[in-house]
Amino acid sequence: MSPIADPRFGAQLRRLRTEARISLRALAQVVYQSKSQLHDLEAGRRQPSDDVARRLDDALTADGRLMALARPPELPGDGADRIAFAARHPMRTDPATVDALADLLASQRRLDDVLGAAAVMPAVQANLDLVSHLAREAHDDLRSRLIDQAAQWAQFAGWLGIAAGDHGWSRHWLNQALEWTVESGHDALLGTVLSFRADLAGQTGDIGALLGVTRAALTRPGMSPGQLAYDHYQLARACVLADDRQAAINTAVAADERAIAALEHKGEMPPWDYYRDRAFFDLEAGTTRAALGQHE
Repeated sequence: MSPIADPRFGAQLRRLRTEARISLRALAQVVYQSKSQLHDLEAGRRQPSDDVARRLDDALTADGRLMALARPPELPGDGADRIAFAARHPMRTDPATVDALADLLASQRRLDDVLGAAAVMPAVQANLDLVSHLAREAHDDLRSRLIDQAAQWAQFAGWLGIAAGDHGWSRHWLNQALEWTVESGHDALLGTVLSFRADLAGQTGDIGALLGVTRAALTRPGMSPGQLAYDHYQLARACVLADDRQAAINTAVAADERAIAALEHKGEMPPWDYYRDRAFFDLEAGTTRAALGQHE
C-alpha cells in the first residue's frame, strides 16, 4: 500500500531539525518520543500521527508545515481526476487509481475499434509514460498491481503498432510487456504477448520465429480459450508458410474445435479478449482456409 503521509515528511523534518540545531535526542524529549522513533520518521520507515506531527510543528516552529505533510489530501472520486492526481502525486497512488487506469484502458481498446490504431497511439503513449512512472514509484502489493496494469497497456500498444504497420513501436512495447508480465506472473497475459510477438515476426518475414514463438505461446498455462483458439489458427497459417500442409490442415481442425469451446465458455475472460466473438472466429477460420487454398 502507498503511504498515508506525504513521502517528503521525513526529509522536511530532518531539514527543520538541522536548521534549528536540535539533536534527535533533545527533540525526542520535547515531543515525548524516543530517539529511534524520530529517526524512523526521518527515514520514512514510520508514519507520523496527527498528534506527533503537531508536537513536532510546535517544537520546530514549523507553522503547520509538518501537519500538512502528515495529513493525506482528500482523494477525488472520479476516475479521470484520480489519474490526474496520481500524475501529480505518484507516491500517493492507491488501488482505486489502478482500477481507474484499467477502466481507461478498456475505453481505449474500444476507441481503437472505432477510430483505428494511429488515432489512439499518442494518448496510449502518454498513459504508458504515466503508468510506467507510477509503477517505478510503487512498492509491495500496489507495485504488483501497477506492473500488471502496465503490462496490459504495453500489450495493447504492441497491437496498435502491428495494426498501424509501425514495427519498431510494436517491437519496443511488446518487449516491455514481456518484461513486466514476467514480473507480474500473469501467465494468461504472457501467452497473449508471446502470440502478438509471433504475429509481428510473421509480418516482418521471420517465419521461423512466427512458428516457434506461437508454439511457445501455446505452452503457457492459464491461457484463455479464445487465445488458444486464435493461436491455433495462427500456427496453422504459419505451417502453410513453412510448406507443411498436413500440419496446417490438422492444426486448422484443432483451431475450429478450440473456437467452439471458446464460444461456449461461460467463465470469466481476460479484459483483452472482449472482441473474440463468433464473427471474429469466423474471420480467423476463413482466413486460414484461404491460406490453405480452400476458397469455398
